Amino acid sequence: MNHKMKNNIWKIAVSDVFYHFGLIGSLYIIYFNYLGYDSLYIGIYEAITSLVIVASDLITGVIADKIGRKYSVLLSNTSFLIMAVLLASKSLFSGGFYGVLIFCGILNGLEFSFRSGARSALLYDTLIQIQREEEYLKISGRISAYSTISNVTGMLMGSFLYVAYPNLPYWVWAFFILLASLILITVQEPMQHNKDTISFWDNMKLGVKYIFRLKNLLWLVVFALFVDVFAEGYWDTFSQTHLENFVGEFYTMLIFACIGGVSAVVSYFIDKIEKSIGKKWILYMVVGGQTILFIALALAAQWYVLTTVLVFFNINRNITWLLTDNYQNKLIPSEHRASILSASSFLRNGLFGGLVMLILLGWAFKQFETNVTIIFFIIAGLVLLTNGSLLIIRDLREKRGKIPDLAE
Repeated sequence: MNHKMKNNIWKIAVSDVFYHFGLIGSLYIIYFNYLGYDSLYIGIYEAITSLVIVASDLITGVIADKIGRKYSVLLSNTSFLIMAVLLASKSLFSGGFYGVLIFCGILNGLEFSFRSGARSALLYDTLIQIQREEEYLKISGRISAYSTISNVTGMLMGSFLYVAYPNLPYWVWAFFILLASLILITVQEPMQHNKDTISFWDNMKLGVKYIFRLKNLLWLVVFALFVDVFAEGYWDTFSQTHLENFVGEFYTMLIFACIGGVSAVVSYFIDKIEKSIGKKWILYMVVGGQTILFIALALAAQWYVLTTVLVFFNINRNITWLLTDNYQNKLIPSEHRASILSASSFLRNGLFGGLVMLILLGWAFKQFETNVTIIFFIIAGLVLLTNGSLLIIRDLREKRGKIPDLAE
């Protein structure tokens, strides 16, 4: 066994722990409000991020396969580092200046694009090299748990730093991103990069074509889209403001930190949860859970009820991501892994609706922020209709032999 390659696992884990020391995780919406931006502008910021993902995700996936997944993740870290420094320099936002906000949205999109396929590919192909790829869900779940604990610790620290000086958490966050990058530099690339002689453009098209040729992978992309888009739209544009209406700014930051801690426990045992429930039924659990949770958001009238709902909401988000990431990686060849994963992200997060949905949700929450009940009921119905239909249709086609098992 290649011991240097085996060391990649703990190096990636430690790098992720520092990278996710998210001092701003529980306050970034609050910080934007402090700078003078309401939920509509936050939605626009998130929409810019989605637009950049649409424009760059395919390109960055090919770059990762060409130059190396490690270097692509380092470019992602660099984008986040610049964004953290810009947001920390709050004087740049004085006078309602939206140019810096737009630029931060661009950097946020580039961070996502450079990381989206490369980070998973780096870990998965490392495990292939040491013949442990069947443990991917277990190992990625453990790393996610450690990263979440780090994130919780960072959020708690960030909450207190914010009270002392609102932009201080962003300066400390930038320092930890730098630490993560220094550790990542020591990671060994798991295998030869894609040296295909076909053009860059053809490599970009290859990722999308592969998804549409493989029925299971296309189904996963569409399923992940409809599971993610409503949940992420709410979480990114309104969740903190929603709770802040009940408990105020400071307690919102503390509660969001604790929410992440509970999620870490579930992530740690995700492989055991999947085995005990079963691959098919855990996806039904995700869809049913999300439907019930949106209804609960509509009905929550006390802070402790809303907090409980948000705990389970975040758990459901993490389970969805870990499962779909695992199932996708099982279906993708190593030499084009980053390109195809980035194509999946491109279709799911941008082209298929992320941009429009985030703008609409930002607008809707601004218009109905005093009474969001109707929005949550509509979303619950859409989640049940779209994702429930996808699961039922898949089961019927699988029974008729028209589509293989999910990981085949």
